[in-house]
Amino acid sequence: MHDSIEAIGALLSTLEPGQRAWFWLCPGAQMPLMLSSVSDDPIGEALRTHTDEVPIPDDAFAHVGFMQVAGTGAVGFHGRTLTPTLLESLAGWVVDHAGAHPELARLSGATFFLMGTDGSMRMRYADDGLWGGLERPTPPGPLADAEQVMQEMEDGATAWLWVQAGGAGQPPQICLSPQDEDPDGKRFERQLQRLARRARRTDQQVRGLLVRVDGLPMVVTTASPTAIRRWLPFAARRLQGQYPMLGQLSGALVMRPSDEGDFEIHPMVP
Repeated sequence: MHDSIEAIGALLSTLEPGQRAWFWLCPGAQMPLMLSSVSDDPIGEALRTHTDEVPIPDDAFAHVGFMQVAGTGAVGFHGRTLTPTLLESLAGWVVDHAGAHPELARLSGATFFLMGTDGSMRMRYADDGLWGGLERPTPPGPLADAEQVMQEMEDGATAWLWVQAGGAGQPPQICLSPQDEDPDGKRFERQLQRLARRARRTDQQVRGLLVRVDGLPMVVTTASPTAIRRWLPFAARRLQGQYPMLGQLSGALVMRPSDEGDFEIHPMVP
């Protein structure tokens, strides 16, 4: 249960793309936002039990639903009673407290999705001007880790590479593991086991080895050049706004072992 600014900030700082939390949102209450991680509270019972005891003003109304982190790190609130006025109230509270609690900036730019009783989306509310210029930090997770690996790779460095292109409602994934820290790839395999459970389109996955070569774009060695040239640029371009280093992979060269024992080098498909 996350019913204080400190606890809410702690939860927000750990939520990765694709993860969810239940929310209780009540302007006018002493603590207007409360959260409960879906992983710890699968049906939201803990949040409901706690908030049933929370005193609220007579003219206040508590809104409930779930929030989910998108691949870009943006947060979406889904519920049946959400309104533009409520979004303005949430944004004002975040802006007022983010100075002392910077983790709240994870909510900057949040979108409200008004859902119908049949589960369909009826309306979408978003207004970037409400958030006082708060910059949303990069969310934790494999993409942030891969971005860091790219930043730290020096000339001649290599890293295990896995790409999943994503699709409608599913963000792309790129996983990197430095080969010098993981020579047999066992750590990389454990990472892939976790990621593979989230990936619905196994036909859009491909693996390879990333090589940093001074003066050249990143070189990807792979036995599946057609797949890597199709899915890596697609994923990299979708991610480049939030992850500029990963975005550079859209222009990488592809190197494939040839039958003669040397390598064939191909440009990445634009």
